[in-house]
Amino acid sequence: MFYQYQQVHTIYCMAAKIGMDGKLIGAPRELDHTDIMDIHYQSQIYSVIYSEDKKWIVVFNEDGQ
Repeated sequence: MFYQYQQVHTIYCMAAKIGMDGKLIGAPRELDHTDIMDIHYQSQIYSVIYSEDKKWIVVFNEDGQ
C-alpha cells in the first residue's frame, strides 16, 4: 500500500506491506518527503503507476518540488 500524509510543513510518501489477513507486515517505509510552505495544502502530490504486467511500480511527485 502506498500513502501520503502531511505533518506541519512536510508531506511524506510511505509504503507498507499488508498481508492477506489485512495485518501490517514489518514497518512502513518512507519513500520520499517534500517540504511545503502552505500548512493548509490539500492536494495530493504523489502518484503511483504500475506496468501492465504489474512487475514495476513508479511513485512520482506531481508538484515538481
